[in-house]
Amino acid sequence: MKSIALTILLMFFVSSSFAQENDYTVYSKILNRNIGLRNNNGDDLVRVEVRKRCDCNKELRELAKSFNEGIAELGYFDESMPSSVDKSEFHKALEMLVKSRAPKINSDLFQTQIEVNSISRNGFRRFFRNDDNDGWGRFYKKYEQSAGLYSFSKVVYSGSLALVYWEMEVSHDYGGGLISILLLDGTEFKYVHDVLVWIR
Repeated sequence: MKSIALTILLMFFVSSSFAQENDYTVYSKILNRNIGLRNNNGDDLVRVEVRKRCDCNKELRELAKSFNEGIAELGYFDESMPSSVDKSEFHKALEMLVKSRAPKINSDLFQTQIEVNSISRNGFRRFFRNDDNDGWGRFYKKYEQSAGLYSFSKVVYSGSLALVYWEMEVSHDYGGGLISILLLDGTEFKYVHDVLVWIR
């Protein structure tokens, strides 16, 4: 009996480790694909800050509401979807995504071209303590040559599909939230498509 319990426990840890490895492969692909190595001033970018936990409950609740109203099946989610994406698998993954809880991010597990550092919600809010427009100035003063702030939801899987919601913030007037779709091709997840959720 003990050996059966031990086997089940071992299988759980192996499965969790494999899923975590896939999650950070997906996160890393998104960062590597979306971050240039220079900013608009031509300065080298050497780092990026990532929230320790995605502060995206509001956006996921809005997605859940849209999904429950059938907008996901009828609206713009499907309009530009590549033919390689199975829409029923996408809908299953989207339903899982809107119910998911954001994981705690471990910045050491990223495989990116530039350094990744994690920042807590309170740590980020301190830059805006005076409720003025200079919060981002203080952010870049501390994190020089940063590509900005990124946030990631849990990665969800359905069939060969991987889905993740992520946000990018660079300044008070530039940022966005997207759902990225990746497909498993052999043993590797390959980027397929982005669905824009919001932009400023």
